[in-house]
Amino acid sequence: MSNIILKKSGRFNELKFTLIVSFLVLSMFILLVAGSLELYFNFRSQQEAITSRQQFIAHEAANTVGAFIKGKSMVLETTARLGDIVSIGIKEQTLFLERLIGFDPAFRFLCLLNIRKEEVSRVSRLSNTRFRILSAEVKDDIFYQVNQGNTYSGAVYIDEITNEPMIIVAVAVRDVFGDLKGVLAAELNLKFMWNLVGNIKVGNNGLSYVVDSQGSLIAFGDISRVLKGENLLGLLGVREFVEGKECRSPITKGILGTYVVSSFARLENPNWAVIVELPISEAYQSVIQTIIVALLVLILSFILAFVFGIYLSNKITKPIVILRNAAIEIGKGRLDTKIEVNVHNEIGELAAAFNTMVEELKSTTTSIDSLNTEIQDRKKIETELKSAYGQLQAAQAQLVQSSKMASVGLLAGGVAHEINNPLTGVLNNVQLMKMMAEGEKGITYDEIKELLVVVEESALRCKKITQSLLDFSHASRGNFKPVLLNEVIDKVIGLIGHELTLQNITICKVLDPNLPPILGDSQLLQQVIFDIVSNARWAIKNKESKEQGLITIKSEYDKAQNKACVFISDNGVGISKDIQARIFEPFFTTKIVGEGTGLGLSIVYNIIQVHKGTIELESEIDKGSTFKICISVGNMV
Repeated sequence: MSNIILKKSGRFNELKFTLIVSFLVLSMFILLVAGSLELYFNFRSQQEAITSRQQFIAHEAANTVGAFIKGKSMVLETTARLGDIVSIGIKEQTLFLERLIGFDPAFRFLCLLNIRKEEVSRVSRLSNTRFRILSAEVKDDIFYQVNQGNTYSGAVYIDEITNEPMIIVAVAVRDVFGDLKGVLAAELNLKFMWNLVGNIKVGNNGLSYVVDSQGSLIAFGDISRVLKGENLLGLLGVREFVEGKECRSPITKGILGTYVVSSFARLENPNWAVIVELPISEAYQSVIQTIIVALLVLILSFILAFVFGIYLSNKITKPIVILRNAAIEIGKGRLDTKIEVNVHNEIGELAAAFNTMVEELKSTTTSIDSLNTEIQDRKKIETELKSAYGQLQAAQAQLVQSSKMASVGLLAGGVAHEINNPLTGVLNNVQLMKMMAEGEKGITYDEIKELLVVVEESALRCKKITQSLLDFSHASRGNFKPVLLNEVIDKVIGLIGHELTLQNITICKVLDPNLPPILGDSQLLQQVIFDIVSNARWAIKNKESKEQGLITIKSEYDKAQNKACVFISDNGVGISKDIQARIFEPFFTTKIVGEGTGLGLSIVYNIIQVHKGTIELESEIDKGSTFKICISVGNMV
């Protein structure tokens, strides 16, 4: 007995390499997924923290700027409430306004308008300066706002003389009863707001600025850009404010052209916004540090995974190489080969099973010849089964044809009687014409023509009855083609209808004119209708009560299931519930010996199965039975 030892093989070096690479890829995948998830959630938490911090700074800055404007508006509102300054003299009004303008250096011009929008008094810090801001349009806007109970704040503009940003602020002047008596308007110098914005602290290197509702720059550290009236709609944060959108603190280009984290806060009055920007490097400094640490951990993990992958691949491939070498030896016919693998795992179990297989291989008696013999035997059985199946199909077709010929025998008497009537008419008319021709009776051309028409109709009726009987008796060839069930029903009723009439049975047809065709065998389907109608006739004849017999044949299209259905109902004896499940079994019959073979409904069931249709029965004792046949119209596709 030879023992197998490890040999070098280039092919299993490929397996070793595959294991190492697979382990590394799997390890890297897990590390990357875990690291990515950690970085993602860290980034989201940092982003939320940055958003909150930016929003806080923006709101603080907005409150500072808003407080500046609101403070000046409150000074005007307090002045307007001190007394009825509109009704006092112009001198007192001017003195009142001079005291107010001297109180706060931010006011450069004060003006008092009466209820008719006329200027009654004004004062200014600049001599020879005309107050040209209060145009008729501006006055209308001022009075509209104060009538709504609002404080008016106009658009920011740059003074042509001083190059300073200015804004018109106006408040209502009301009497003790709350009635509007006039308006106190002031030109407010926003230069003082520049210092406020410049002193707002945004991180270490951030900045802030103020824009109006049109996106124009109002306050910024670089005063030259303010004086130029620069519009900043090109910046995402400014555009979102102007369009009325929510602030998202996105990463975008800032006012200095660098990428920043931007946020803004709206002022209630006027409609301005304070924009704050923080450089990305400062905003995401903690995230960047986390990424660096994660990359270092990833590199270290990769090195450890590589070392462990080499060790693991060696551990796995060594016993596999031994098994490979053993298989080669056994393939050479050396069945005394034994594998020595001293590992206590699945590979050790595989080695033991391999040794067992070799022992059983030596003791087996199965040969290739015996296997070939078994294969030939199975092929022979398969051929015999196919032959038996063909014989079974032939027998079934013969049984259907035999049942049909038996039905033809039943029809013979009724058909002969039905043919006899038109033949008698033909014979009588021929004898009459013969007598006319022999001169025994005068005859005209119209009379001869009328007699010939009657003869022709009678002959055609005989031909139609005979042709229907021949069509019914022909054996089915199994050729499926489009068939109209209404035509099948008409052919069967044409054969058996006269005989049913003689037996006091009425046929009622309710046929759907829009019934679509199905794919089937017309002769087989005629057999189905004939057998069920024949059973209905027997059920009516064997009913104790001698009421008028009725067989109803109805066809309809089931649109929901896309099926053509035929219902055949009778008012015969009915079938009891306990035997309804057996009526389609071969040789099962409720008729007495000699009246039936028990094959009729069995043949009907098989024909419906061939057409991939369904047949169902509903019946009650002494109330009659209804057979429902449905065949899919989809078979036409």
